[in-house]
This record gives sequence, C-alpha cells and structure tokens, in this order.
Amino acid sequence: MWRQGIAASLMMLGLLAQQAFATQRVVIEAEDDYPPYSFSDKGRPAGIYVELVLQAAKRLAPDYEVSIQFVPWKRGLSRLETGESLALIPPYRNAERPFVFPYSVPLLTERVVLFCTPEVMRQRRVDFPRDFIGLRIGINAGYTQSEKLKAAVSAGQVVLEEAARNVNNIRKLSSSRIDCMASDRISAVHTVNRLVRQGDLPAFKLLEAAELSTQEAFIGYSRSFPAAFKNDFVQKMDAALLELQRAGVLDQLVARYTQ
Repeated sequence: MWRQGIAASLMMLGLLAQQAFATQRVVIEAEDDYPPYSFSDKGRPAGIYVELVLQAAKRLAPDYEVSIQFVPWKRGLSRLETGESLALIPPYRNAERPFVFPYSVPLLTERVVLFCTPEVMRQRRVDFPRDFIGLRIGINAGYTQSEKLKAAVSAGQVVLEEAARNVNNIRKLSSSRIDCMASDRISAVHTVNRLVRQGDLPAFKLLEAAELSTQEAFIGYSRSFPAAFKNDFVQKMDAALLELQRAGVLDQLVARYTQ
C-alpha cells in the first residue's frame, strides 16, 4: 500500500514539475496592412516590427512561445479594449486609449516628413508652413495629421488632397499632380523602392523637405487581459527588445526594408 502511495506522490510531483516548466504560448496581434512595419507577405509574417518582436521572442524560450496573428487595426484595438487579446503592434501613446497598458519599450521612432517635387524644391524649403504657403499636400485617407499640418490647413496656408493609400500619393507626386506628400519616411522609401523594382514606377527619387512630427511605436498590452504571466512576459520581452536594439538588429531591419 505504501508503495502505491509513494508512486502516486511521485506522479503528482512529476505533473507539478511539468506544469512549472511548461512553455506558455502567447499570441501578439499585429496590424495586417502597415508596410513596411507590420504586414503579411504571401501569408508569412513580415515587417520591421514583426521581425523584431519575433527575434526577441526567441530569447524568451523555453518560457514563452510567441506567435503573430494579423488583424485589421480597428478590430485589434477593440480586442485590446475588451481584454480578448494580450497585445497589439504598433499602437502609439494615446491618452484616449486608457485600456492600453502597459506599453513596451519603444520599438522605433517614426518620422512624418514632407516629400516634394523637383519643381517645388528648386526653392529652398525647410520651414513649415512659411516655406510651403499655397502648396497642395497629399495625405492618406484617415491619416492622423500632425499639429503643424492641422494648424496650416485651418489657417488656409496649405491645401490637403486625400488618397486611399501611400502608393496613390507617390504616383501623384511623381507626376506633379500634387506639390508635396506627408508620409512616414520609412514607409515612403519602402514603397517607392518596391514600385521601382517591380517596374510600376519610373526611376524616382524622393526629395525630403521638412519634418512634421515624430511618434514612438510600441507593443501595446491590454489592461484587462486576464493572465498571471503578463507582467513577467512584458519585462522579459522589454529586456530582449533592448538587447536586440543595442546589437544593431533594428538598424539592420530598417536598412533591409528600405533597400
């Protein structure tokens, strides 16, 4: 009888040990259409942020096994708010989203700049809006305007023209149908290079005029996601991200996606 008791105790200890050392599976959701930061490339997770996070995740093994699931941006935010998902790439700090907490260490500082046509750039233009009075500026539909751009539009100093996507504004800029376009710098360079490689755009050089704004991108975590491991995961993911950034991995990813 005592042998059976010992066997049962050993079995219980084994199960507890397995649970203690079991790998925790974690799903991080990511915006599905935000090249070159977060997008699906023929079904494969791709993008600067996605690759950076997946490389960091390798450093969390065997404690955590991380996968990326793509979602439309608005759905991703909704799932964060309801606590249906743990995390989303890449929200920016926004006081109107109290349901996002905590934030990771910054993934990257995105810079919104003005690119202008050669004709416009024949005149030195660096001070916005003073040097850009009366110009037509292309933006993406739904684009969150910088405070500088909002003020210039309100004052009637510049005219905005919306297009569905960055690629549409790039085509309009290359054919001088707009004077300038406001875009994230890395996104614009990535898109132009891709179009030129594919033969969908003649050789075209982006001419940068002025910086409008900057914003840091993060992994945003759900305040209400019910998981005992969340704090531990956040701390370990932050540490891994910082290690990769110090090792130059982020710079390498940016260089590869802007070639």
